[in-house]
Amino acid sequence: MATIVLPGGTDVAEVAIFSLDSLPDVATDSDAVDSIVQSGELVRFPTGADGAYLLHAYVDEAIPEDIYQYCAKEDAVRGRLFLASGRIGFGGIESTFSAFKSNANIRSDGQVPPGDYALTAFHAEFPDDLVEKAVAAAIGRKGQLLLWLPSVVIPLAIVLGMIALFFKGPLGALTVAAVTVLGLKFGYFSNSTIRRLDEQNSRVSLAFPSIVVEMRSRNASEA
Repeated sequence: MATIVLPGGTDVAEVAIFSLDSLPDVATDSDAVDSIVQSGELVRFPTGADGAYLLHAYVDEAIPEDIYQYCAKEDAVRGRLFLASGRIGFGGIESTFSAFKSNANIRSDGQVPPGDYALTAFHAEFPDDLVEKAVAAAIGRKGQLLLWLPSVVIPLAIVLGMIALFFKGPLGALTVAAVTVLGLKFGYFSNSTIRRLDEQNSRVSLAFPSIVVEMRSRNASEA
């Protein structure tokens, strides 16, 4: 019936999917979060690590087999999610308050049909070569090398900066740092080809969720 894709992240090794209707105004403590869980308006997922996460939620439809096969069935989380208005959020547990400004790094918000849902969630992990092949198909090997360039340039600049510090002193090291930063900012990241490749890479990454959720309308299933 509907599929939503929401990026998020956490600094406390826990994310959640939740209704936006009844969030407190300010950041919550653990007891307050537990209260929202008990009301059926939030389901929490310990991640075991900080970082970025991507949610695929399938509303009243099955998880596609090409994604389901990479879900960890033994770690499934089940719960209830009541969405009075259909306004839904996904992100770090630290973002579960109404004053939080949504952003792709911590919390994203979306809209699904209002309802009372039975939710089953899985962690998903895709083989590295599968992701790499998808990226290569979208941007090519040359495009991958261009996007990897900063991961080579920055360590090299650090080494050169240390050498310059030894032979030329602080001024030499600062010169290397300034050239590197300005070169990346105005010569690399502002390049239209690099921006296009980065956008294509980001679109590909949206096909590989880290958390996959199936939401089934409880009213429909009970009818």
